[in-house]
Amino acid sequence: MHTDQFGGRLRQWRGDQTQAAAAALLGIQQSYLSRLEAGLRRPTVETLAHLAASYGIGAEALGEAVRGLASTAPPEAAAVLAAAVCAVADGHRARVNAASRAVR
Repeated sequence: MHTDQFGGRLRQWRGDQTQAAAAALLGIQQSYLSRLEAGLRRPTVETLAHLAASYGIGAEALGEAVRGLASTAPPEAAAVLAAAVCAVADGHRARVNAASRAVR
């Protein structure tokens, strides 16, 4: 999967959400999200972690989505990256859940 294919997957994940709303949720600029979706940029690990946390993307789906982004990396690198990103995402989710419980 190349960056343009990743962009298509990203559009699927955000669904009916506008780019502006999705960018705000992910903590990124709308212009960056637009370039990711157009295949003009590659996501950072932090952006991938926010995607996984915000949209509930598991390691397998994330690994499939990022597999083709680094064509020189061995195929198993995508799985390792996805697992690491999902671990970070789980930490994000835990902090958000704790913060929301504290507000109640």
